[in-house]
Amino acid sequence: MKTPDKRFWIFALVIVLVVGGFFLFTSQQDHAPRLLETSTIDDFRGRPSLVVFAETNCPDCQMVVSDVEEQIWKSNKSDANIWINTLDQQKFEQQKLPQGFNPNLSFEEICNCDPAEECEGLPSWVILDENFQPVTFSCGGDAEKLGEMKRELERLLEEQDQRGLWKF
Repeated sequence: MKTPDKRFWIFALVIVLVVGGFFLFTSQQDHAPRLLETSTIDDFRGRPSLVVFAETNCPDCQMVVSDVEEQIWKSNKSDANIWINTLDQQKFEQQKLPQGFNPNLSFEEICNCDPAEECEGLPSWVILDENFQPVTFSCGGDAEKLGEMKRELERLLEEQDQRGLWKF
């Protein structure tokens, strides 16, 4: 019985390397860290972030969350951290959108607001840079502010891309 020659083994090695490289490359693309109810601020670092504070029974919140999913999350989910912090501990209908009640996230803490000036308006949101520093926020913003939210997040993503800060 004839054993495979050296060319066969080189060819097999090349195939393994190409296939392995493809899977490694594609596994690192299009995968934002999975944010959960137990995520900490450190889990958000490294990417621009949008955190929306909302309740499922709030009509403005429902509209904003739907718009965030359609206009922001679908096109930026692999580049940005997007989290809907549902203060009533329920879930919106947008099941794919990262959401839930995360007690580690407080509007006042992450936007460095004066704790005496507690934000009670909904929906509220904060956009943070890759170091989890607040860039802009809105307490009790309405659906008209979605454009501002989207532009600011896209600006941060463009800046990060130009600086070559992608870590994966």
